[in-house]
Amino acid sequence: MAKFSKTKTGKDLGSKQFFDLIRSIGEAKSKQEEDKIIAREIAVLKTKMGDKDVDKKQMKEYVVRLLYCEMLGHNAEFGYIFCVNLIASSDLLQKRTGYLAVQLTISPDNELLYLIVSAIQKDLKSSNSLDVCCALNAATKLINSELMPCLIQDVQNCLKHQSALVRKKAIVCIHAFWKKNEMGVGDPKQYQQVLCDKDPAVMACTLSFLQDLCCLNPEENKHLVSSFVSILRQICEHRLTKEYDYHRIPAPWIQIKLLKLLAILCHQDVEKSKAAYIVLGEVMKRADSGMHIGHAVIFECVKTITCLIPDPELIEAAAEAISKFLSSPNPNLKYLGITSLSRIVLIDPVYAKEHRDVVMDCLEDHDETIKRKTLDLLYAMTNEDSIEVIVGRLIKFLAAAHDVYLKSDLVTNIADLAYKYYPSMGWYINTMNNVIKLGEQYVDNQTVQGMLKMIAEGSEELSDEENVEFRVRSVENYYNLLDSDKLPNTLVQLIAWVLGEYGFMSEEYSQDDIIDKLCDLLEKSHDDNDTKGYIITALMKLTAQASTIPDHVLDLVALYKSSVSLALQQRCYEFLELANHKALMSAVLPLDGCCEDLEVDPSLSFLNPEVQGALQLGAKDYRRNYFHSLTADEQVATLKHAEYANPMDKTGAVTETAHAEPAAEELTLNVSENVRRWNSKMLEPQKEDDAPVEQKEDYEEEDELSPANESVQNGAETEEAKEKMKGKKKKKDKLASIFDKPAGKKAGGKKGTKKKRAEGASSDVMDYGSTDREASPSGLPSLQQQLVPVSGELTMANFEPAWKAHAAEGNGSLAIPQGLDVEQMAARIKDVSNIAKIQTIGNEFVAAARHSSGFVLCHFKLDPALLSIKVRTTLPELSNAVVEHLKSTILG
Repeated sequence: MAKFSKTKTGKDLGSKQFFDLIRSIGEAKSKQEEDKIIAREIAVLKTKMGDKDVDKKQMKEYVVRLLYCEMLGHNAEFGYIFCVNLIASSDLLQKRTGYLAVQLTISPDNELLYLIVSAIQKDLKSSNSLDVCCALNAATKLINSELMPCLIQDVQNCLKHQSALVRKKAIVCIHAFWKKNEMGVGDPKQYQQVLCDKDPAVMACTLSFLQDLCCLNPEENKHLVSSFVSILRQICEHRLTKEYDYHRIPAPWIQIKLLKLLAILCHQDVEKSKAAYIVLGEVMKRADSGMHIGHAVIFECVKTITCLIPDPELIEAAAEAISKFLSSPNPNLKYLGITSLSRIVLIDPVYAKEHRDVVMDCLEDHDETIKRKTLDLLYAMTNEDSIEVIVGRLIKFLAAAHDVYLKSDLVTNIADLAYKYYPSMGWYINTMNNVIKLGEQYVDNQTVQGMLKMIAEGSEELSDEENVEFRVRSVENYYNLLDSDKLPNTLVQLIAWVLGEYGFMSEEYSQDDIIDKLCDLLEKSHDDNDTKGYIITALMKLTAQASTIPDHVLDLVALYKSSVSLALQQRCYEFLELANHKALMSAVLPLDGCCEDLEVDPSLSFLNPEVQGALQLGAKDYRRNYFHSLTADEQVATLKHAEYANPMDKTGAVTETAHAEPAAEELTLNVSENVRRWNSKMLEPQKEDDAPVEQKEDYEEEDELSPANESVQNGAETEEAKEKMKGKKKKKDKLASIFDKPAGKKAGGKKGTKKKRAEGASSDVMDYGSTDREASPSGLPSLQQQLVPVSGELTMANFEPAWKAHAAEGNGSLAIPQGLDVEQMAARIKDVSNIAKIQTIGNEFVAAARHSSGFVLCHFKLDPALLSIKVRTTLPELSNAVVEHLKSTILG
């Protein structure tokens, strides 16, 4: 490098500082040392590139040094503007350096791109073809879809340029524009005429553009088939100059491109396929030169032939070429032969038969890729005639395979091929037994169940005698398999099932021999408890029809009775229990009982005697839930979809989207007389002695409104009664103002803990009634739920269950003393107190009103003998005020 820098040529290429930079980068021993060198170089470039006295030649070298910094992963964005400035240089070498730099460093979304577009527009109109080529190269790399309209016209004009190099780069640029925006280049058909360009290089570049167009819409480009066939024929006849030959093959890459186009446009088209038959045959003959590039052209011809309408002569020629590939010692050619034969087999499997032995020999190849490709080919070429040979070879290959994924694919494909093309049931069972031996963990349960089903049901094409003979052979074959040293668990389970089900059919081996074999198998070390269960079940079936059960069988069953496996324990206990009832055991386990049709009694009528006996002893009758007895559509129709009201809606009015809930059936809610409080989570009964001290203060407050008791005592009015009446008059005014205030304003009340507890209680009540309200005539919300009569004494604890019930219950009025009309009194209370709902229960009625703190529930109990009304409310501090208010408005 040092010697080169001293020569004249090296001096022209760069300064000593440039070559020192290259040498120091190459000699750096670590990434950290390299980063230090580049950081130092970037600092130098920042200083020197910003110097006003730097000339264009030095700037070119600085730009190249900047490219080295960028290539090594460092940001040199400060120098991008100098790269753009270098494009405007009149010197071609400096211009090319500037274009190269912007292509390698500037992204298509950089703001400097607008300056570059201006320079490209200027260079596209240049008289120097090299300047135009530099601009076209930059436009292909940098221009995005937004800036295409600025350049597309100039690029299209370049297609008529006198220089072939410019025309070639122009069609490449248009192709790049089309990939970015298909609508940005106009009608693509206008570029088809470039195929007729007198320069083959321009025509070859056009083929790439037309191939993408044909892949996108082949129907609109089928008229080009004749042009492609004509060009391909001219190339085969060596009408191109020698400079396009490669190893005596004329323009092989252009041929391959044309063959791909014919495969796209002639697919499943009879007329277009016939037009290509002759030229395809000529291409295959002329390409058979023994060179690798000729093999590539032949392989592409085979692919094209398989896409066209089949022609016997062409397929025969393709098969002949494939045989040369397969017999070649070159692994690359062998791979091409296997791939080509896979395509031919899909058209005519006959051609695969003559190459079957050669293909199977490829399984012994050392190249793993060829092995995998050969397996795919063997799967495709298997049929009824070749199933035994191919599957036998695949099983041999499976025995030598070690790759887990390869073995899994082999087992799956062998099982599928064997079941699809098996010549006889015996061959299928023996084949699958070998597969299970070699790859038990890859055999799925469905395959095993298919084997059992085939043995049990046989074939419909065979007679009953032939099916019985097949089962007998299966029993004898499986009996002989028990002599093997080590058997997989899946195969042992198969053997146990077959011997237990059909062991009695064997004429060569007695049931005692089979039982002894199974006992020996059970005594061997089997870790799988399921396998032991299969063997015990087989012993149970064999001994069910015997006159006596051998003692060693019972000993073995008793031994496994204490197994840690519950399933195995259950089988052993069932065996021992049935052994005590031979008649029952024979009935439960009949001969050849696996194919018997079972009659299912969905009503379980055999349990009717037990059910009737339980009912007579006082058991409760079972009633299925009404909802679950409905069909799916009926259940959907029964479900309620009413929307929840807005909790922030203070008026409580029902929204327009809410649906009215249909009236439900009449329900009766029974609530215990004594409950702790009226929260739904604490409805457990409680003794009256255990009631909290604050209960009466927080939830109940009673007062009596009676002229005989409050105004007159022993026939005289006292001063104490007058003072009391004045105090209650104030509370009455307070209550009246509360009832008359709009719901959104706050009402006065007591401060302290009582008010907090009262507000908490009232908020609970608000939640229960918030889904079904409407505005009352006075502007106050009213509650639409109806209260349900409850059994026992109606107390404040009953309010919540009553409010939660949605079923209407019109209990009406019971007999009351004459002169006291509860209904009229309830109506008057509703009129004067903005009462939302009244529920009458005998001499009692419950009323609901609304004020700023929530709902007020009032429980009125009339005592005709004392002419008094007992009042309970959800706001204890308002009880006296309610009494005074009612006294003045109703009884007054």
